[in-house]
Amino acid sequence: MAEEKSQKTEAGSQKSEEKKGGTSMIAPHPLGKGKKKIEEDLKPVEDLAEEAELKPWETAGLARAAGWTEGKQVTKNEFDSAVSAFRCRPQGGGRIQVS
Repeated sequence: MAEEKSQKTEAGSQKSEEKKGGTSMIAPHPLGKGKKKIEEDLKPVEDLAEEAELKPWETAGLARAAGWTEGKQVTKNEFDSAVSAFRCRPQGGGRIQVS
């Protein structure tokens, strides 16, 4: 019985060595396929708000409504659509949908 266990562990280690060649257990990054966002296009929300000359209260309200935290990075298009949705929603309208 001890011999069977050692044979099984040897076989298992051989299989794991075979798998190491070019495959990874880590899932691919979601931006890697299907979406064309490039890290260069991403900017912190605070920087985009400054460029758009948003007032501090409006930046804080936008971040709260969009569910963004400090340092969140988005594209210019995402930011602009979020600002439009934020400005058009009714007062106390809750969260906005950000694409």
